[in-house]
Amino acid sequence: MNTRNGLVKNAAVTALMADTLTFENYLAIAKRRMRLMLSVAVVVLIISVVVIKHLPLRYRSEAVVSVESQQIPEGIVKSTVVGFADQRIGIIKQRVMTDNRLLEVIDKFRLFSEERVEKPQSEILSIFRKNVYLELIRDRAARRGGIIAFTLGYEDEDPKIAAAVASELVDMFLEENVITRTARATETTEFLRQEAARLREQMSATEKKVADFKQEHSNELPEHLQLRITMLESSKSRGLALEREIMDLEQEIRFLETQLVTRDATLPAVSATDRALLTPVQQLAALKAELTEKSAIYAPAHPDLKWLKRRIQKMEKLAAASTAGKQDPTAASTDQAKALLETQIDSAKARLVSLRDEKMVLQKESDQLHARIMETPQIERELKDLTRDYETAKAEYDTMREKQRDAELAESLEVQQKAERFVLLESPQVPNVPVWPNMRKAYAMGFALSIGSGAGIGLLAEFLDKSIRGAEMLTSILQHPPLVAVPYIENSVDRRRDRVHRLMFLLALLFLLIAALVITHFFIEPLGVFADSMLGETALL
Repeated sequence: MNTRNGLVKNAAVTALMADTLTFENYLAIAKRRMRLMLSVAVVVLIISVVVIKHLPLRYRSEAVVSVESQQIPEGIVKSTVVGFADQRIGIIKQRVMTDNRLLEVIDKFRLFSEERVEKPQSEILSIFRKNVYLELIRDRAARRGGIIAFTLGYEDEDPKIAAAVASELVDMFLEENVITRTARATETTEFLRQEAARLREQMSATEKKVADFKQEHSNELPEHLQLRITMLESSKSRGLALEREIMDLEQEIRFLETQLVTRDATLPAVSATDRALLTPVQQLAALKAELTEKSAIYAPAHPDLKWLKRRIQKMEKLAAASTAGKQDPTAASTDQAKALLETQIDSAKARLVSLRDEKMVLQKESDQLHARIMETPQIERELKDLTRDYETAKAEYDTMREKQRDAELAESLEVQQKAERFVLLESPQVPNVPVWPNMRKAYAMGFALSIGSGAGIGLLAEFLDKSIRGAEMLTSILQHPPLVAVPYIENSVDRRRDRVHRLMFLLALLFLLIAALVITHFFIEPLGVFADSMLGETALL
């Protein structure tokens, strides 16, 4: 029964305190639990300071690297390294942060000597990568928030090691950027050089095809078409002349054969143009004169000249026989006329054979010229196709050579570091202030925790206290209001005790304030510097 009444009483007290506590009630609780609250607050504050002091400090050494744009205008020389700066920084980071290169840095500075004994290599590398700090600085006013710089740093418990490793990483980044850009420019130049060589071989092969085609069809080339047409017309004209001459010779032979058969003495004098009335000496002179005249017109191998030379040789024999005077004049005259007719017939027949042969050769040449003229359009189409292929190959080669020259200029630009580059603005320094933990926040949290712990313990003690204080609590327990409430009458002892309590409260607040100032001055920042910084921030606001 007593237990049940106690539980009811505690529940009633808790409910009453949760529902009816006012500011005066909280002040009353603070007065009653002052010693407990101050004790707990001081203990928690001391523990917080000790814990914060023993936290492992981490220092970060940073370097600021500027991303400078190309020094030579892109309208003059355009770089072959494409992509945005953040992409290239990401690629450089991947190349620098490889396992082998990080292990070299770890071995160089003897990092994680204790952890390497207990932890695997992959975990050590993961810890190292987490300690690396990289932040991009963007120009918000620029298009797409262009990268103007980036911050590269390293965190470690030893500030000197943090600065040394940060310097090493910065050197690796700068070196890798130069190597990467130069390698890309060199690869581009080499690719274009190979393509230019391939196109040059292709152009040379096409040029050889054109030359071979022209050599193979030299007689059917379109540029010689007009000459062949002229030659064909000349050949036709010469053919017509030969036909007329052949017809005249055939008539002359028939006439001479008729004279030879009849042997009419008057037959040699039928025509003044037949040379029959001329003596052999006169005919020889006439033939020589004709030879001299035609030698000025025709080449030595011309059939007319050959025929005249053979006729002159025979006529020389007749002239020699006629001048010898050994024969009878009458018989000699008859034989001479007969021999003259036979000679004229033989000469005419030889001349006719020569003319017919010449006509056959001329006809063959005319047929060849006509065939070549007919083949010229097809040859011209094929030649145009080959020429077009050659011009296309040459244009591609010229374009590739132009690109190759631009790539070589861009490669020289990268080698001389005149293109976009990384410039170290601020080198890593040995840090004086740790980045973790933040001392200001840590001590502020410790101070707040001490105040909260003291207040919480005081309220908890008040809730756990079973004492009945006030008519309200009594009414809540008994479910009936009391008949009368007699107020507490203070005496001099009570007033003196209240003054002591207020003094102790003020002293406790003063102690906590002094403790906060001391912690701030010695562990966070000197009070003068802290005040100047706060005033500066206030002025900026």
